[in-house]
Amino acid sequence: MHADAALIWQLTDLPRTRVHRFGDEGLVFNPLSWETHLVSDPALRVVEVLASGPRREADLASELAAEDDEPDVASVRNRLKPLLDELRNLGLVSARAGAP
Repeated sequence: MHADAALIWQLTDLPRTRVHRFGDEGLVFNPLSWETHLVSDPALRVVEVLASGPRREADLASELAAEDDEPDVASVRNRLKPLLDELRNLGLVSARAGAP
């Protein structure tokens, strides 16, 4: 299993983060920094999925692959990592180690 696959990703402030989609883009309000970010798909989809609760990175990749009818989950996982890094740099998501 990929080393990061066990990481559990979540919105940094799940109850108060606000997401408003406008087509392929959306506004994401971070209540911790009081900043609003314009986020495009597919990063916006990651935020929307995490808005329903934390996910293991592997499960997040599988869920996104299923939404896209993408049979290659490994490919989705490879595209997911930079999106998660971008969202973490914006202060919107955080990760913690999951149980092995």
